[in-house]
Amino acid sequence: MDEKGRPYYHILNENPDGWVIVVTSPHTHEVTSTKRMIEDMKELVNAHIQGVIISVASGEEEAKKVAYKLGVSLIGLTPLVLRRGRDLNP
Repeated sequence: MDEKGRPYYHILNENPDGWVIVVTSPHTHEVTSTKRMIEDMKELVNAHIQGVIISVASGEEEAKKVAYKLGVSLIGLTPLVLRRGRDLNP
């Protein structure tokens, strides 16, 4: 959401030639909400989803599985997730 409480889809409407890279985590609830978001972006604004970057500590195989579930290509993965200034992955 932006500062006005709107989903970021309006940015894609204003820039129809833009490509989207999605960053997510492998947790089930995140994958479910990310999949819904990707479907909405494709349907509502005809977004071009370039691919996904997944934050996983367990490796590339898990990241590939998540990308497959999302129906997009895996661009890369990162072992680090920061929330509230803390590293959640040991």
